[in-house]
Amino acid sequence: MDDCSTDTERELEIVRQKALDAGAFNAVVSSHWAHGGAGALQLAEAVVAASKQPSHFQFLYDLDVCAVLLANNNNKQICIAP
Repeated sequence: MDDCSTDTERELEIVRQKALDAGAFNAVVSSHWAHGGAGALQLAEAVVAASKQPSHFQFLYDLDVCAVLLANNNNKQICIAP
């Protein structure tokens, strides 16, 4: 979670708990915008810990079929051909 200057500890805890309740491996506050690399240390440690967990990765789409991705910002369509 990105820590904004207007966020309260209570708000951050509510969002953190909602993420965990929804099945997130971990949910940490990152303050890298305000504190640079030091503000992202806890996030980096959480990512490393999550990457060491067993994974059952699978693509959400068939790799033999062209996937169309919609970029929400400007509605451009990009086709990634196999």
